[in-house]
Amino acid sequence: MDLIVLISHLGFPQECQLASDVDGVDVLLSAHTHNRLEKPFIVGDTIIIQSGCHGSFVGRLDLEVDGGVRRFRHELIKVKGEPDPDTEELVLKATEKDSDYLERVVGSTSTHLNRYTIMESTMDNILLKSIMATGEFDVAFSNGWRYGAPVPPGDIKVEDLWNIIPTNPPVSSVELTGREIWNMMEENIELTFSRNPYNQMGGYLKRFMGMEIYFKIENPPGARIQKIFIKGNPWTPQGGTGPSMLHHRAFLMFMVKTTQPPI
Repeated sequence: MDLIVLISHLGFPQECQLASDVDGVDVLLSAHTHNRLEKPFIVGDTIIIQSGCHGSFVGRLDLEVDGGVRRFRHELIKVKGEPDPDTEELVLKATEKDSDYLERVVGSTSTHLNRYTIMESTMDNILLKSIMATGEFDVAFSNGWRYGAPVPPGDIKVEDLWNIIPTNPPVSSVELTGREIWNMMEENIELTFSRNPYNQMGGYLKRFMGMEIYFKIENPPGARIQKIFIKGNPWTPQGGTGPSMLHHRAFLMFMVKTTQPPI
């Protein structure tokens, strides 16, 4: 066998670890974490490439194979130019019956909305502000999603809302203690930044509004958070031990009324 190519959707950190653990993979086509690799990443004898997201780039890898890869050349090609008319016609035909609904303007933004950052993002900030506006709540949370093509400054249409959240998940109102919030975020930080790539569960850090967290990524699991502030007031993990939210990792959003007075 001259060539083994692995197509993976584990995510770049996990795939680098996999290439280190498993011998014999010549080329690994990486995905899930939306990385734009300008040049291949080499782990042992494995060539790893990933080509961004949202159809913005095409990765090209030319190989010279003779009992294994002898030479290679990689190019990350930016997709630009006019749309293909046949493909555009298919898209317009598929969306024609809903076009009036999808084109309806529901708001505007002066800020470029995207999800390209790990800690927080402009796209999720506007989402969380909208959730907070539905009632009197201390904090709003949503998942650290990666999907959702950017929305440029200007009008926000219904189609953009479905692009931001295509799943229409439920929004819940809950009460959490300081301990529950602290533990939930400690677990989420570990799932995002674990030193063991296989323990990284995908997605960015859980998004939140109304709260500030100071933490040290380099600390061991369970000991990363240094301080939490809610509405400017410092909180501690002390307090009640009501129903745990630690395993609620489905696609959900929720607003919080806190049940512990600030220190």
